Amino acid sequence: MFGFLSTSSRASPAASCGSSNFRSSWLSNQNVRSGSFGACAVTAGGVGEYVSFSQTLDLPAGQYTASFYMGNDQRGTFGIGPALDHGLLGIRVNGSPVPFNSTYENNFPTGSSPADFTLFEADFALSNAAATSIEFRISGSGLARVGISGDDFGVFAVPAPGAIFLGALGAGLVGWLRRRRTL
Repeated sequence: MFGFLSTSSRASPAASCGSSNFRSSWLSNQNVRSGSFGACAVTAGGVGEYVSFSQTLDLPAGQYTASFYMGNDQRGTFGIGPALDHGLLGIRVNGSPVPFNSTYENNFPTGSSPADFTLFEADFALSNAAATSIEFRISGSGLARVGISGDDFGVFAVPAPGAIFLGALGAGLVGWLRRRRTL
């Protein structure tokens, strides 16, 4: 995994996790999936509301998976369809949206345990080594005020099939040589 540190945060407008808005009666908790807290926000109603975390990483050429987990900090479910349709919930590489690897239900579940977080991930490829901008956008419904948490933001290198084959071939060769010497 490549280290990922959120270097910029944008919410338009949002309340901070410790504000009285965040602790209001319609929120049930601040979710943490693992380790320390990643991000939280209360997005106000209106299309265009999201929180953005981005960083530029020096990545070698190859296949990658960018991912994050999102949790629902309010008491009820909300629909994420509008946020997905308007690009408010997603992963962008060098400014371009990257399609998620899975499709998601419109009704986003609520809950306060690590198992209640939903994984969002997208694959992308780089043909050349380059400084690469990765942006994670988290949003609620995109239409109404909601509380959300994001955690475990990351970029992972995906091994090339050739490297996996060569590794298996090398391990097989070592095993064969070891067996041959013991006979």
